[in-house]
Amino acid sequence: SGGGETYELLTTIERLGENRRRRTVARADGKETPFIQQFTRVNHFVEALSGWDPTGNWVTDMGGMAFVNEARWSADKRCVVTIEGIRMPDGSMNVTGNGLMWFDIHARVIRQKYVTSTGMMLEGEVSSASKNLLKMRYVGIDAEGVALDARITTELKGDQLISTFSDMIYDGRASTPAWAKQPMVATREQK
Repeated sequence: SGGGETYELLTTIERLGENRRRRTVARADGKETPFIQQFTRVNHFVEALSGWDPTGNWVTDMGGMAFVNEARWSADKRCVVTIEGIRMPDGSMNVTGNGLMWFDIHARVIRQKYVTSTGMMLEGEVSSASKNLLKMRYVGIDAEGVALDARITTELKGDQLISTFSDMIYDGRASTPAWAKQPMVATREQK
């Protein structure tokens, strides 16, 4: 009853790239200029990592035993999934732990959850990230159920990740276990 013209609209949505879309709304009869919107989906996780790329196969020699950390992008680079374990003589891996790292949009921080087959459970939060350095705080319990709180600084130097533990509180006391007194060095495995 408004005296307006009635016409059909066609809406087209195009994928322009991994994180880009274009929506076009046009009259079916071709009259008038179409209304076009372009959208770019922001990946807060990749942005917050500031160039840090934790993916790859990393091997740490632990007294003649190869401890392997396989880190992979997942969910369109919205998280990193980690599988850790001991490399067996036949080349297979005895999985001992899993981790998930993502961006917590509400807290605006990168988080990580880590669980092992021995019962260790950790929650981590990144305090700073750059292309070659990642600083995190972990809280949780070790395999014996002892509470721990630690800061870990991981530096990328060539094909090595060097993780240094600091400010450890173990069982309510400032204490650094023997395994954390020296930096842990993981070497990128070439496939």
